[in-house]
Amino acid sequence: MKTLMPIEFAPIVLFVYARPEHTRRTLEALAANMLAEQSDLIVYADAARSEREAEAVRAVRELIRATSGFRSVMLVERDMNFGLARNIIEGVSEVLRERERVIVLEDDIVTAPLFLTYMNEALERYRHNEDVMHISGYIYPMRTDGLPETFFLPPASCWGWATWARAWLHFSKDPDELMRAFSLASDEHSISTSHFHFGRKSC
Repeated sequence: MKTLMPIEFAPIVLFVYARPEHTRRTLEALAANMLAEQSDLIVYADAARSEREAEAVRAVRELIRATSGFRSVMLVERDMNFGLARNIIEGVSEVLRERERVIVLEDDIVTAPLFLTYMNEALERYRHNEDVMHISGYIYPMRTDGLPETFFLPPASCWGWATWARAWLHFSKDPDELMRAFSLASDEHSISTSHFHFGRKSC
């Protein structure tokens, strides 16, 4: 299969909070990726929920400020506590208003050296395929006998993933609304099992 790589690599959007050691390991693994030096890193650092967590939050932000090994590093410091879900939803939405695609990580994901390569190749390969909404770097435990190293499944995974602005337009944080949409699409025979692309060895 022909390798497809974009002219410009997807920005990496990392969400952090108050775990400096986890964050350090995540950053070290990312920086060891082959495409790290050609990738922009955007970090959304949530604010402390209480004074008890304030020092850990400060330590994480100092760690980000000292980070190198990427084409650029941008730190977005929340001045109030958003919580993980809101931080991710608003952060991804903000980036995708300016960029066509995005790679998303949280502060406890240790990636393999070819994670960024896999994500960027998949984002390029399926960029115009409306059936594909999400690229995943993790597959939950399951039997994979007979499956290739990359394959399609209906569910998504939040442990290292990527998407496009065109797919994010369909995002809803209301699970009932999502279930209604999937049910309607299934009834109309317009939903396939190829919505989410998985790789067994990328994360």
